[in-house]
Amino acid sequence: MKLKTLLGGVAALTLTACYDPFEQQTYIDDNAEEMEAFAHQPITDEGIPYLLFKILPQGFPDIYGPDLTASIGLTQVPGEPLPVGMGRTQAISAPFQSIATNCAACHEGKILNDDGSITRIIGAPNMQFSPNVYRRKLVDLVNSPNWNAEYLINLINSQPPGFFGFDTIEEEFRERAIVTAALPYLVEPLRQGIMFVDSRYTSLEQFYEVRDGVNYMSMPHYGATDQGVEFAALFGEDPIAVPSAFQPVWNVGRKELTQWGGESQSNLSRNISTGIYFSTVQPGDDDRARPYIVDYAKTVTAFVRDLPSPQYQTNYDVNWHKAKKGKHLYDQYCADCHATENLTIYTPESLGGVDQNRALSYTQTFLEVNGREGRAACDKFGIEECSTAGAPRSATDGYLADDLNGIVWTAPYLHNNSVPTLRDLFRKGEDRPVEFCVGGMRFNHDDVGYTGQCLELYETNRPGHSNGGHDTYAIMGPLMYSGDYANDAQDPAHRKINAVIEYMKVLRYTQDEEGNGRMFPSYADIAYGILND
Repeated sequence: MKLKTLLGGVAALTLTACYDPFEQQTYIDDNAEEMEAFAHQPITDEGIPYLLFKILPQGFPDIYGPDLTASIGLTQVPGEPLPVGMGRTQAISAPFQSIATNCAACHEGKILNDDGSITRIIGAPNMQFSPNVYRRKLVDLVNSPNWNAEYLINLINSQPPGFFGFDTIEEEFRERAIVTAALPYLVEPLRQGIMFVDSRYTSLEQFYEVRDGVNYMSMPHYGATDQGVEFAALFGEDPIAVPSAFQPVWNVGRKELTQWGGESQSNLSRNISTGIYFSTVQPGDDDRARPYIVDYAKTVTAFVRDLPSPQYQTNYDVNWHKAKKGKHLYDQYCADCHATENLTIYTPESLGGVDQNRALSYTQTFLEVNGREGRAACDKFGIEECSTAGAPRSATDGYLADDLNGIVWTAPYLHNNSVPTLRDLFRKGEDRPVEFCVGGMRFNHDDVGYTGQCLELYETNRPGHSNGGHDTYAIMGPLMYSGDYANDAQDPAHRKINAVIEYMKVLRYTQDEEGNGRMFPSYADIAYGILND
Protein backbone atom coordinates (compact mmCIF):
# COMPACT_ATOMS: atom_id res chain seq x y z
CA MET A 1 0.00 0.00 0.00
CA LYS A 2 1.40 3.38 -1.02
CA LEU A 3 1.03 6.38 1.27
CA LYS A 4 2.59 9.45 -0.22
CA THR A 5 3.16 13.19 -0.18
CA LEU A 6 6.08 15.55 -0.78
CA LEU A 7 8.14 17.05 2.03
CA GLY A 8 10.78 19.52 0.99
CA GLY A 9 10.89 18.03 -2.47
CA VAL A 10 11.63 14.54 -1.17
CA ALA A 11 9.07 11.77 -1.58
CA ALA A 12 7.92 10.54 1.83
CA LEU A 13 5.19 8.44 3.38
CA THR A 14 2.20 10.12 4.96
CA LEU A 15 -1.56 9.94 5.36
CA THR A 16 -4.06 12.45 4.02
CA ALA A 17 -6.73 13.58 6.48
CA CYS A 18 -10.44 13.93 5.73
CA TYR A 19 -11.07 17.15 7.62
CA ASP A 20 -13.26 20.16 7.02
CA PRO A 21 -10.50 22.83 7.03
CA PHE A 22 -12.78 25.28 8.82
CA GLU A 23 -14.14 22.93 11.46
CA GLN A 24 -12.63 19.54 12.30
CA GLN A 25 -9.03 20.42 11.46
CA THR A 26 -9.31 23.71 13.32
CA TYR A 27 -10.86 21.90 16.26
CA ILE A 28 -8.07 19.31 16.29
CA ASP A 29 -5.41 22.01 16.00
CA ASP A 30 -6.98 23.83 18.95
CA ASN A 31 -7.11 20.58 20.95
CA ALA A 32 -3.81 19.00 19.95
CA GLU A 33 -3.07 17.44 23.34
CA GLU A 34 -6.51 15.84 23.49
CA MET A 35 -6.10 14.54 19.93
CA GLU A 36 -2.75 13.03 20.93
CA ALA A 37 -4.45 11.21 23.80
CA PHE A 38 -7.26 9.99 21.54
CA ALA A 39 -4.90 8.52 18.93
CA HIS A 40 -1.56 7.84 20.63
CA GLN A 41 -1.99 7.35 24.38
CA PRO A 42 -3.20 4.05 25.91
CA ILE A 43 -6.57 3.71 27.59
CA THR A 44 -4.95 2.00 30.59
CA ASP A 45 -1.51 1.88 32.21
CA GLU A 46 -1.42 -1.90 31.95
CA GLY A 47 -0.38 -4.01 28.99
CA ILE A 48 2.55 -5.86 27.50
CA PRO A 49 5.98 -4.17 27.49
CA TYR A 50 6.46 -1.83 24.55
CA LEU A 51 9.64 -3.63 23.48
CA LEU A 52 7.81 -6.95 23.22
CA PHE A 53 5.10 -5.42 21.05
CA LYS A 54 7.69 -4.11 18.60
CA ILE A 55 9.28 -7.55 18.06
CA LEU A 56 6.06 -9.51 17.48
CA PRO A 57 6.44 -9.73 13.65
CA GLN A 58 10.03 -10.98 13.99
CA GLY A 59 9.36 -13.41 16.81
CA PHE A 60 5.83 -14.62 16.06
CA PRO A 61 5.22 -14.35 12.29
CA ASP A 62 2.74 -17.24 12.42
CA ILE A 63 0.47 -15.05 14.58
CA TYR A 64 1.12 -11.49 13.37
CA GLY A 65 2.61 -11.91 9.91
CA PRO A 66 5.17 -9.50 8.47
CA ASP A 67 3.01 -6.39 8.96
CA LEU A 68 2.04 -6.03 12.62
CA THR A 69 -0.07 -2.91 12.06
CA ALA A 70 -2.15 -4.43 9.27
CA SER A 71 -2.58 -7.71 11.14
CA ILE A 72 -4.45 -5.96 13.95
CA GLY A 73 -6.38 -3.56 11.70
CA LEU A 74 -4.70 -0.27 12.60
CA THR A 75 -2.94 2.46 10.59
CA GLN A 76 0.70 3.44 10.78
CA VAL A 77 1.54 7.14 10.61
CA PRO A 78 5.12 7.62 9.37
CA GLY A 79 7.44 8.81 12.10
CA GLU A 80 5.31 7.41 14.91
CA PRO A 81 6.67 4.40 16.85
CA LEU A 82 3.18 2.91 17.22
CA PRO A 83 0.15 2.77 14.93
CA VAL A 84 -2.87 4.99 15.46
CA GLY A 85 -4.99 3.24 18.07
CA MET A 86 -2.06 2.12 20.24
CA GLY A 87 -0.25 4.05 22.94
CA ARG A 88 2.56 3.60 25.43
CA THR A 89 3.03 4.90 28.94
CA GLN A 90 4.88 4.08 32.12
CA ALA A 91 3.52 0.79 33.44
CA ILE A 92 1.58 1.04 36.69
CA SER A 93 3.77 -1.35 38.70
CA ALA A 94 7.00 -1.65 36.71
CA PRO A 95 9.86 0.64 35.60
CA PHE A 96 9.30 0.04 31.88
CA GLN A 97 6.89 1.32 29.24
CA SER A 98 3.78 -0.71 28.41
CA ILE A 99 1.36 -0.48 25.49
CA ALA A 100 -2.40 -0.80 25.15
CA THR A 101 -5.11 0.18 22.69
CA ASN A 102 -6.96 3.49 22.87
CA CYS A 103 -10.09 5.17 21.51
CA ALA A 104 -8.81 5.47 17.94
CA ALA A 105 -8.46 1.69 17.60
CA CYS A 106 -12.25 1.49 17.30
CA HIS A 107 -13.02 5.07 16.29
CA GLU A 108 -10.81 6.07 13.36
CA GLY A 109 -11.98 4.92 9.95
CA LYS A 110 -9.96 4.70 6.73
CA ILE A 111 -10.54 5.10 3.00
CA LEU A 112 -8.10 3.68 0.45
CA ASN A 113 -7.90 6.15 -2.44
CA ASP A 114 -7.20 5.37 -6.09
CA ASP A 115 -3.63 6.68 -5.83
CA GLY A 116 -2.88 4.32 -2.93
CA SER A 117 -3.04 6.98 -0.23
CA ILE A 118 -5.21 6.54 2.83
CA THR A 119 -7.69 9.10 4.09
CA ARG A 120 -8.09 8.97 7.87
CA ILE A 121 -11.63 9.63 9.11
CA ILE A 122 -11.19 10.79 12.69
CA GLY A 123 -14.04 9.60 14.91
CA ALA A 124 -15.57 7.12 12.44
CA PRO A 125 -15.92 3.37 13.11
CA ASN A 126 -12.79 1.36 12.25
CA MET A 127 -14.06 -1.52 10.12
CA GLN A 128 -10.62 -3.15 9.97
CA PHE A 129 -10.36 -3.62 13.75
CA SER A 130 -11.87 -6.53 15.66
CA PRO A 131 -11.51 -6.74 19.46
CA ASN A 132 -12.02 -10.49 19.16
CA VAL A 133 -9.15 -10.87 16.67
CA TYR A 134 -6.88 -8.66 18.78
CA ARG A 135 -7.75 -10.64 21.92
CA ARG A 136 -7.24 -14.03 20.31
CA LYS A 137 -3.87 -13.05 18.89
CA LEU A 138 -2.74 -12.13 22.40
CA VAL A 139 -4.03 -15.47 23.70
CA ASP A 140 -2.15 -17.31 20.95
CA LEU A 141 0.94 -15.25 21.77
CA VAL A 142 1.12 -16.07 25.48
CA ASN A 143 0.38 -19.74 24.80
CA SER A 144 3.05 -20.07 22.10
CA PRO A 145 5.98 -22.38 22.94
CA ASN A 146 8.22 -19.39 22.22
CA TRP A 147 6.58 -17.34 24.97
CA ASN A 148 9.51 -17.72 27.33
CA ALA A 149 12.07 -15.33 28.75
CA GLU A 150 15.10 -16.74 26.93
CA TYR A 151 13.51 -16.49 23.49
CA LEU A 152 12.13 -12.99 24.10
CA ILE A 153 15.41 -11.66 25.52
CA ASN A 154 17.33 -12.97 22.52
CA LEU A 155 14.82 -11.30 20.19
CA ILE A 156 15.20 -7.95 21.90
CA ASN A 157 19.00 -8.13 21.96
CA SER A 158 19.18 -9.11 18.28
CA GLN A 159 17.56 -5.87 17.08
CA PRO A 160 19.91 -3.11 15.86
CA PRO A 161 20.31 0.18 17.74
CA GLY A 162 17.46 2.56 16.97
CA PHE A 163 15.04 -0.24 16.12
CA PHE A 164 12.59 0.60 18.89
CA GLY A 165 12.09 4.25 17.98
CA PHE A 166 13.16 6.02 21.18
CA ASP A 167 14.27 9.63 21.05
CA THR A 168 17.84 8.69 22.01
CA ILE A 169 19.95 5.54 21.89
CA GLU A 170 20.66 5.96 25.59
CA GLU A 171 16.96 5.84 26.39
CA GLU A 172 16.53 2.74 24.24
CA PHE A 173 19.45 0.90 25.84
CA ARG A 174 18.13 1.73 29.29
CA GLU A 175 14.71 0.32 28.37
CA ARG A 176 16.33 -2.79 26.89
CA ALA A 177 18.27 -3.40 30.10
CA ILE A 178 15.20 -2.97 32.31
CA VAL A 179 12.91 -5.20 30.25
CA THR A 180 15.41 -8.01 29.66
CA ALA A 181 16.22 -8.09 33.38
CA ALA A 182 12.53 -8.23 34.27
CA LEU A 183 11.34 -10.74 31.66
CA PRO A 184 12.09 -13.90 33.70
CA TYR A 185 9.64 -12.56 36.28
CA LEU A 186 7.13 -11.10 33.78
CA VAL A 187 6.35 -13.88 31.32
CA GLU A 188 3.99 -15.86 33.52
CA PRO A 189 2.15 -12.89 35.13
CA LEU A 190 1.58 -11.43 31.66
CA ARG A 191 0.18 -14.73 30.48
CA GLN A 192 -2.11 -14.95 33.49
CA GLY A 193 -3.35 -11.39 33.00
CA ILE A 194 -4.22 -11.95 29.35
CA MET A 195 -5.86 -15.28 30.12
CA PHE A 196 -7.89 -13.61 32.88
CA VAL A 197 -9.35 -11.17 30.36
CA ASP A 198 -9.97 -14.03 27.93
CA SER A 199 -11.65 -16.14 30.61
CA ARG A 200 -14.64 -13.78 30.50
CA TYR A 201 -15.43 -15.26 27.10
CA THR A 202 -14.65 -18.94 27.69
CA SER A 203 -17.92 -20.07 29.27
CA LEU A 204 -19.93 -18.21 26.64
CA GLU A 205 -17.98 -19.85 23.83
CA GLN A 206 -19.00 -23.24 25.22
CA PHE A 207 -22.59 -22.06 25.74
CA TYR A 208 -23.02 -20.89 22.16
CA GLU A 209 -21.46 -24.07 20.76
CA VAL A 210 -23.99 -26.19 22.64
CA ARG A 211 -27.06 -24.01 22.04
CA ASP A 212 -26.60 -22.69 18.50
CA GLY A 213 -23.72 -24.73 17.09
CA VAL A 214 -21.84 -21.49 16.45
CA ASN A 215 -19.07 -19.93 18.52
CA TYR A 216 -20.05 -16.28 18.41
CA MET A 217 -17.28 -15.17 20.74
CA SER A 218 -14.62 -16.41 18.33
CA MET A 219 -16.14 -14.66 15.31
CA PRO A 220 -14.11 -11.66 14.15
CA HIS A 221 -16.89 -9.02 14.25
CA TYR A 222 -14.86 -6.34 12.48
CA GLY A 223 -16.14 -2.90 13.37
CA ALA A 224 -18.17 -4.28 16.27
CA THR A 225 -17.91 -5.70 19.75
CA ASP A 226 -19.83 -8.41 21.59
CA GLN A 227 -21.04 -5.76 24.00
CA GLY A 228 -22.66 -7.05 27.14
CA VAL A 229 -22.93 -10.74 26.37
CA GLU A 230 -20.07 -11.82 28.61
CA PHE A 231 -21.83 -10.29 31.60
CA ALA A 232 -25.08 -12.17 31.14
CA ALA A 233 -23.70 -15.46 32.42
CA LEU A 234 -22.53 -13.73 35.59
CA PHE A 235 -26.11 -12.73 36.36
CA GLY A 236 -27.57 -16.16 35.70
CA GLU A 237 -29.29 -14.89 32.55
CA ASP A 238 -29.39 -16.41 29.10
CA PRO A 239 -26.55 -14.96 26.98
CA ILE A 240 -27.60 -13.58 23.62
CA ALA A 241 -25.44 -13.13 20.53
CA VAL A 242 -25.01 -9.36 20.31
CA PRO A 243 -22.70 -7.94 17.65
CA SER A 244 -22.85 -4.23 18.51
CA ALA A 245 -21.42 -1.86 15.91
CA PHE A 246 -18.82 0.72 16.86
CA GLN A 247 -20.55 4.08 16.94
CA PRO A 248 -18.98 7.30 15.65
CA VAL A 249 -17.76 9.70 18.32
CA TRP A 250 -18.60 13.10 16.86
CA ASN A 251 -20.25 15.83 18.94
CA VAL A 252 -21.17 13.30 21.63
CA GLY A 253 -22.20 16.13 23.95
CA ARG A 254 -25.22 16.90 21.76
CA LYS A 255 -27.25 13.97 23.13
CA GLU A 256 -28.40 13.40 26.71
CA LEU A 257 -28.34 9.61 26.27
CA THR A 258 -25.47 7.54 24.90
CA GLN A 259 -24.99 4.22 23.10
CA TRP A 260 -27.40 2.50 20.71
CA GLY A 261 -30.12 2.07 23.31
CA GLY A 262 -29.52 5.11 25.49
CA GLU A 263 -28.09 2.94 28.25
CA SER A 264 -26.15 5.74 29.92
CA GLN A 265 -26.63 9.43 30.60
CA SER A 266 -22.90 10.09 30.96
CA ASN A 267 -20.18 9.65 28.36
CA LEU A 268 -17.55 10.16 31.05
CA SER A 269 -18.91 7.39 33.27
CA ARG A 270 -19.08 5.09 30.27
CA ASN A 271 -15.50 5.86 29.20
CA ILE A 272 -14.17 5.29 32.71
CA SER A 273 -15.99 1.96 32.74
CA THR A 274 -14.34 1.05 29.43
CA GLY A 275 -10.87 1.73 30.81
CA ILE A 276 -11.64 -0.35 33.89
CA TYR A 277 -13.03 -3.15 31.72
CA PHE A 278 -9.72 -3.43 29.87
CA SER A 279 -7.90 -3.73 33.18
CA THR A 280 -6.33 -7.08 34.03
CA VAL A 281 -6.67 -6.29 37.73
CA GLN A 282 -9.23 -8.61 39.30
CA PRO A 283 -12.75 -7.22 39.91
CA GLY A 284 -13.19 -5.96 43.43
CA ASP A 285 -9.61 -4.72 43.75
CA ASP A 286 -9.47 -1.09 44.81
CA ASP A 287 -6.93 -0.07 42.17
CA ARG A 288 -9.09 -0.98 39.15
CA ALA A 289 -10.30 2.65 39.08
CA ARG A 290 -6.91 4.32 39.02
CA PRO A 291 -6.03 7.99 38.45
CA TYR A 292 -4.50 7.22 35.02
CA ILE A 293 -7.70 5.57 33.74
CA VAL A 294 -9.90 8.36 35.08
CA ASP A 295 -7.66 11.14 33.74
CA TYR A 296 -7.50 9.52 30.30
CA ALA A 297 -11.28 9.16 30.20
CA LYS A 298 -11.75 12.81 31.19
CA THR A 299 -9.36 13.96 28.45
CA VAL A 300 -10.91 12.01 25.58
CA THR A 301 -14.47 12.67 26.75
CA ALA A 302 -13.79 16.40 26.63
CA PHE A 303 -12.23 15.98 23.17
CA VAL A 304 -15.12 14.11 21.53
CA ARG A 305 -17.81 16.21 23.23
CA ASP A 306 -17.56 18.79 20.42
CA LEU A 307 -15.42 16.95 17.83
CA PRO A 308 -17.06 17.74 14.46
CA SER A 309 -17.66 15.06 11.88
CA PRO A 310 -15.70 15.49 8.61
CA GLN A 311 -17.43 17.18 5.71
CA TYR A 312 -17.86 15.01 2.63
CA GLN A 313 -17.58 17.97 0.26
CA THR A 314 -14.07 18.79 1.48
CA ASN A 315 -12.61 15.96 -0.61
CA TYR A 316 -15.42 14.83 -2.90
CA ASP A 317 -17.90 16.34 -5.35
CA VAL A 318 -21.52 16.98 -4.37
CA ASN A 319 -24.49 17.54 -6.67
CA TRP A 320 -26.09 20.34 -4.66
CA HIS A 321 -29.16 20.54 -6.91
CA LYS A 322 -29.86 16.88 -6.21
CA ALA A 323 -29.10 17.39 -2.50
CA LYS A 324 -31.72 20.16 -2.39
CA LYS A 325 -34.39 17.74 -3.64
CA GLY A 326 -33.09 15.18 -1.17
CA LYS A 327 -33.44 17.57 1.76
CA HIS A 328 -37.09 18.13 0.93
CA LEU A 329 -37.72 14.37 0.98
CA TYR A 330 -35.58 13.81 4.07
CA ASP A 331 -37.42 16.53 5.99
CA GLN A 332 -40.72 14.96 4.98
CA TYR A 333 -39.99 11.31 5.78
CA CYS A 334 -36.90 11.08 8.02
CA ALA A 335 -36.22 14.23 10.02
CA ASP A 336 -38.77 13.82 12.82
CA CYS A 337 -37.45 10.49 14.11
CA HIS A 338 -33.83 11.43 13.43
CA ALA A 339 -33.91 14.83 15.15
CA THR A 340 -31.04 15.52 17.56
CA GLU A 341 -33.45 16.34 20.37
CA ASN A 342 -35.48 13.14 19.94
CA LEU A 343 -34.72 10.86 22.92
CA THR A 344 -37.45 8.33 22.19
CA ILE A 345 -36.30 4.73 22.56
CA TYR A 346 -38.07 2.72 19.88
CA THR A 347 -38.89 -0.95 20.29
CA PRO A 348 -37.70 -3.34 17.55
CA GLU A 349 -41.35 -3.91 16.62
CA SER A 350 -41.98 -0.20 16.09
CA LEU A 351 -38.93 -0.11 13.83
CA GLY A 352 -40.40 -2.74 11.54
CA GLY A 353 -38.67 -5.70 13.16
CA VAL A 354 -34.99 -4.76 13.40
CA ASP A 355 -32.85 -7.36 15.16
CA GLN A 356 -33.86 -7.35 18.81
CA ASN A 357 -30.93 -9.20 20.41
CA ARG A 358 -29.01 -6.17 21.57
CA ALA A 359 -32.10 -4.61 23.09
CA LEU A 360 -33.01 -7.86 24.85
CA SER A 361 -29.51 -8.24 26.28
CA TYR A 362 -29.90 -5.02 28.27
CA THR A 363 -32.05 -6.44 31.05
CA GLN A 364 -32.75 -4.44 34.18
CA THR A 365 -30.15 -6.50 36.04
CA PHE A 366 -27.53 -5.74 33.43
CA LEU A 367 -28.41 -2.05 33.35
CA GLU A 368 -27.99 -1.79 37.10
CA VAL A 369 -24.55 -3.42 36.97
CA ASN A 370 -23.36 -1.97 33.64
CA GLY A 371 -21.09 0.96 34.37
CA ARG A 372 -21.32 0.49 38.12
CA GLU A 373 -17.53 0.61 38.46
CA GLY A 374 -17.44 3.76 36.37
CA ARG A 375 -20.01 5.46 38.56
CA ALA A 376 -18.15 4.27 41.67
CA ALA A 377 -14.95 5.78 40.25
CA CYS A 378 -16.76 9.09 39.76
CA ASP A 379 -17.73 9.03 43.43
CA LYS A 380 -14.24 7.95 44.49
CA PHE A 381 -12.58 10.83 42.66
CA GLY A 382 -15.32 13.38 43.36
CA ILE A 383 -16.45 13.83 39.74
CA GLU A 384 -19.99 15.15 40.19
CA GLU A 385 -20.79 15.35 36.49
CA CYS A 386 -20.86 11.59 36.07
CA SER A 387 -21.58 9.96 39.44
CA THR A 388 -25.29 10.76 39.54
CA ALA A 389 -25.82 11.41 35.83
CA GLY A 390 -24.34 8.01 35.04
CA ALA A 391 -27.21 6.19 36.73
CA PRO A 392 -28.81 3.65 34.38
CA ARG A 393 -32.21 4.11 32.82
CA SER A 394 -35.00 1.59 33.08
CA ALA A 395 -34.91 -1.28 30.62
CA THR A 396 -37.07 -0.53 27.58
CA ASP A 397 -35.77 -3.07 25.06
CA GLY A 398 -35.19 -0.62 22.25
CA TYR A 399 -32.97 1.74 20.30
CA LEU A 400 -32.45 5.47 19.92
CA ALA A 401 -32.95 7.04 16.49
CA ASP A 402 -29.66 8.83 15.88
CA ASP A 403 -29.60 12.21 14.12
CA LEU A 404 -27.34 10.64 11.45
CA ASN A 405 -24.45 13.05 12.02
CA GLY A 406 -21.78 12.06 9.46
CA ILE A 407 -23.73 8.97 8.38
CA VAL A 408 -21.87 8.87 5.07
CA TRP A 409 -18.77 7.54 6.90
CA THR A 410 -20.43 4.88 9.05
CA ALA A 411 -21.28 1.90 6.80
CA PRO A 412 -22.30 -0.88 7.34
CA TYR A 413 -25.59 0.28 8.79
CA LEU A 414 -27.99 -0.51 11.64
CA HIS A 415 -26.85 -1.27 15.18
CA ASN A 416 -25.39 -4.65 14.19
CA ASN A 417 -23.63 -3.66 10.92
CA SER A 418 -26.08 -5.83 8.95
CA VAL A 419 -26.74 -3.57 5.93
CA PRO A 420 -23.66 -2.96 3.75
CA THR A 421 -24.59 0.31 2.01
CA LEU A 422 -26.86 3.28 2.49
CA ARG A 423 -28.68 2.38 -0.72
CA ASP A 424 -29.43 -1.11 0.62
CA LEU A 425 -31.13 0.52 3.60
CA PHE A 426 -33.79 1.75 1.16
CA ARG A 427 -34.73 -1.86 0.31
CA LYS A 428 -37.09 -4.25 2.04
CA GLY A 429 -35.29 -6.49 4.51
CA GLU A 430 -35.82 -9.58 2.36
CA ASP A 431 -34.25 -7.79 -0.62
CA ARG A 432 -31.08 -6.69 1.17
CA PRO A 433 -27.85 -8.68 0.73
CA VAL A 434 -27.89 -11.92 2.72
CA GLU A 435 -24.08 -12.06 2.76
CA PHE A 436 -21.46 -9.40 2.19
CA CYS A 437 -17.80 -8.72 2.88
CA VAL A 438 -16.66 -6.57 5.80
CA GLY A 439 -13.31 -4.81 6.09
CA GLY A 440 -12.86 -3.16 2.70
CA MET A 441 -11.44 0.36 2.47
CA ARG A 442 -12.51 1.32 -1.07
CA PHE A 443 -15.39 3.79 -0.87
CA ASN A 444 -18.41 3.39 -3.14
CA HIS A 445 -19.72 6.94 -3.58
CA ASP A 446 -22.85 5.91 -5.50
CA ASP A 447 -24.22 3.43 -2.98
CA VAL A 448 -22.32 4.83 0.06
CA GLY A 449 -20.46 1.89 1.55
CA TYR A 450 -17.12 0.09 1.48
CA THR A 451 -15.73 -2.52 -0.90
CA GLY A 452 -12.35 -4.20 -1.33
CA GLN A 453 -10.62 -6.73 0.91
CA CYS A 454 -12.82 -9.28 2.66
CA LEU A 455 -11.77 -9.64 6.28
CA GLU A 456 -15.04 -11.31 7.25
CA LEU A 457 -18.11 -12.66 5.48
CA TYR A 458 -21.12 -11.18 7.25
CA GLU A 459 -23.99 -13.69 7.24
CA THR A 460 -27.35 -12.20 8.16
CA ASN A 461 -28.96 -15.57 8.93
CA ARG A 462 -27.02 -15.90 12.19
CA PRO A 463 -28.68 -14.97 15.49
CA GLY A 464 -28.13 -11.29 16.26
CA HIS A 465 -27.12 -10.56 12.65
CA SER A 466 -30.52 -9.97 11.03
CA ASN A 467 -30.74 -7.20 8.44
CA GLY A 468 -34.50 -6.81 8.67
CA GLY A 469 -36.54 -3.84 9.78
CA HIS A 470 -36.60 -0.10 9.10
CA ASP A 471 -38.36 -0.99 5.86
CA THR A 472 -42.08 -0.29 6.22
CA TYR A 473 -44.07 2.46 4.51
CA ALA A 474 -44.86 3.94 7.92
CA ILE A 475 -41.13 4.48 8.44
CA MET A 476 -39.78 5.08 4.93
CA GLY A 477 -42.76 6.39 3.01
CA PRO A 478 -42.20 6.08 -0.76
CA LEU A 479 -38.42 5.87 -0.32
CA MET A 480 -38.24 2.11 -0.91
CA TYR A 481 -37.06 0.03 -3.87
CA SER A 482 -39.35 -2.63 -5.28
CA GLY A 483 -36.65 -5.29 -4.88
CA ASP A 484 -35.16 -5.87 -8.33
CA TYR A 485 -31.51 -4.74 -8.24
CA ALA A 486 -31.19 -5.07 -12.00
CA ASN A 487 -33.93 -2.49 -12.57
CA ASP A 488 -32.98 0.08 -9.95
CA ALA A 489 -32.74 2.85 -12.53
CA GLN A 490 -36.30 2.11 -13.76
CA ASP A 491 -37.77 1.89 -10.26
CA PRO A 492 -40.16 4.81 -9.54
CA ALA A 493 -38.39 5.41 -6.24
CA HIS A 494 -34.89 5.53 -7.76
CA ARG A 495 -34.62 9.28 -8.40
CA LYS A 496 -36.01 10.10 -4.97
CA ILE A 497 -33.61 7.70 -3.26
CA ASN A 498 -30.68 9.11 -5.25
CA ALA A 499 -31.60 12.61 -4.10
CA VAL A 500 -31.90 11.59 -0.44
CA ILE A 501 -28.56 9.76 -0.59
CA GLU A 502 -26.90 12.84 -2.08
CA TYR A 503 -28.28 14.93 0.77
CA MET A 504 -27.23 12.38 3.39
CA LYS A 505 -23.65 12.49 2.11
CA VAL A 506 -23.36 16.01 3.51
CA LEU A 507 -25.66 15.57 6.52
CA ARG A 508 -23.86 16.43 9.75
CA TYR A 509 -24.20 18.25 13.05
CA THR A 510 -22.47 21.61 13.24
CA GLN A 511 -22.00 24.34 15.84
CA ASP A 512 -21.41 28.08 15.63
CA GLU A 513 -18.85 29.99 17.68
CA GLU A 514 -21.33 30.33 20.56
CA GLY A 515 -21.83 26.57 20.68
CA ASN A 516 -25.33 26.60 19.19
CA GLY A 517 -25.88 23.40 17.25
CA ARG A 518 -27.94 22.48 14.20
CA MET A 519 -27.99 19.96 11.40
CA PHE A 520 -26.11 20.89 8.22
CA PRO A 521 -27.02 21.63 5.47
CA SER A 522 -29.94 24.03 5.62
CA TYR A 523 -31.50 25.32 2.40
CA ALA A 524 -29.26 28.37 2.75
CA ASP A 525 -26.20 26.10 3.01
CA ILE A 526 -27.32 24.24 -0.10
CA ALA A 527 -27.88 27.51 -1.98
CA TYR A 528 -24.33 28.51 -1.10
CA GLY A 529 -23.12 25.13 -2.38
CA ILE A 530 -24.99 25.62 -5.66
CA LEU A 531 -23.53 29.10 -6.15
CA ASN A 532 -20.01 27.83 -5.54
CA ASP A 533 -20.32 24.55 -7.43
